[in-house]
Amino acid sequence: MAIKLTHGKNEYILTYNRASVKIMERKGFDVTTMGSKILTQTEQIFNGAFIANHGDLKVSEIEEIFVSVKDKNGLIGKLGEMLNETYSSLMEDPEKNGSTWEEV
Repeated sequence: MAIKLTHGKNEYILTYNRASVKIMERKGFDVTTMGSKILTQTEQIFNGAFIANHGDLKVSEIEEIFVSVKDKNGLIGKLGEMLNETYSSLMEDPEKNGSTWEEV
């Protein structure tokens, strides 16, 4: 899943993948603190959504975009769903030709 965000004449595709979430976590993102560090985590969720496709953007540019976004609550909610899907994908079984294991 992805979100197309338009800012002025620029379009951005916001999404997450495992690599981008690892980068977020290395920078301090911790999904378990969502209820207690709302400001910090909201910024990290938004900034992190740019990593996969727009990793070259400066934080100041991303912050400028966030200030101009309409319906921030809706956007952050959708990004949270997308982030959760990325975490869930880690434990999904492959559709075919997966490795097998057994206790010996």
